[in-house]
Amino acid sequence: MMLSRAGFEFAGRHDFSVEHHWTIRELTGHIRSTSFLPLSVLAEHAAEFSPELGPNTADGRLTDPVSFAYELPRRPGSA
Repeated sequence: MMLSRAGFEFAGRHDFSVEHHWTIRELTGHIRSTSFLPLSVLAEHAAEFSPELGPNTADGRLTDPVSFAYELPRRPGSA
């Protein structure tokens, strides 16, 4: 919207996905650092959290498909 007010037009949207591989340690560190599951929420169960993920891994890693998208603006008349 802001770019259209500045004279740009929509040139296209591009979506792509990649696989992100997490180790259990990386994932638990990430989750604990977010507001979704800080250590204070896990309380006395914090020590149990990491080992519970083990059976769900392949070679000690978890795969997470991550999608990204961007919309490309252009000035009218540009090639």
